[in-house]
Amino acid sequence: VLGDGVLGDVTASPISVDFGMVFDGASSEIVEILITNTGTVDLPISNLFIIGGENNFEIMNTLAWNEIVLDKNEDKILRLKYNAVTSSVSPQEQTATVQMVLQNASLTIHPRFLLPLSATTQKVPASSLCVGTQDTCSNLPATAIDLGDVVMGQEGSQTVWVKNVGEGQLTIVSSCFLNALSNCSNPNNTNGAFTFEAIEDAVVSPGDVQPYNVTFAPTGLIFAPLAQQVNLEIATNDPNQPLLTINVNARAIAPEGVLSWSGNFNGAF
Repeated sequence: VLGDGVLGDVTASPISVDFGMVFDGASSEIVEILITNTGTVDLPISNLFIIGGENNFEIMNTLAWNEIVLDKNEDKILRLKYNAVTSSVSPQEQTATVQMVLQNASLTIHPRFLLPLSATTQKVPASSLCVGTQDTCSNLPATAIDLGDVVMGQEGSQTVWVKNVGEGQLTIVSSCFLNALSNCSNPNNTNGAFTFEAIEDAVVSPGDVQPYNVTFAPTGLIFAPLAQQVNLEIATNDPNQPLLTINVNARAIAPEGVLSWSGNFNGAF
C-alpha cells in the first residue's frame, strides 16, 4: 500500500531558550515554552526528548508529553530547567536541542520541530577585599582603609585588593565611588579629593588578586585638620556577594608654617 501522509506543523514560543549563567551546583528557574499545533491535522506525539548538553538540561513535565495527541490549533506548555554540573573554571557554553518523536510505527522524529537550548556555566567564584601587599593579602575581609594625614597640595595613597577566594573565574563588572545619595559618582572613579584608577571587566583567577590604588589629593586652604571619607563599591559576578564595599578615610591638614626674614630686617616694626 502506497500513499502520502500529512505531517502536522508545530511552533514554539519562544523559538529558543538561553538560560544565561548558572554556576556549578545551581539550577536555573523553570522556563515555560508554548507549543502550538499550527498544522491542518491533529498531531499524535509519542514523547519529547533532549539531545546534547551533557544531561544538564531537563524537561520538567515529561509525563505530560508522553503518548498524547496535540489537536489542531491546540497549545500545550513545555517546562524546561538547566542544572549546572561542570569542572570548568572559566565560562563554558553548553547547548542542546529539544526534539519530538511522533506516534507511528517507526517513531519518526518530527523533521520541522527543533528547539535550541543554551546555557553558560563555570565553577563558583567568591570575592573578598584585603589590604597590605599582594603577598600579605590575608586580612579578609577588609571593610575600611585609612590614608592618614595628607598635607594640602600633596597626596597619599593605599592599595585595596580584590581577592578571588572561590573555585571559578571572578569578573569585576564595574566599580565606583558612592556619592551622598549612595549612587555612583560621575565620573565613577572620582569623588572630591579621592580618586582610583578605573578598572572594568578585569578577570581574576582563583587565588589571585586585582589591585585598586586609591589616592587622596586635597587642595585649597584650611586652618584645621579636615576629615573626609568615601565608600568604594565594586561589582563582581560573585553570585553570593555581588557587591563589595570598603570605606576610605583620610584627613587633609595644613602645611606647617614657615617664617622667612628679610636679610636687612633690624627687628623694628
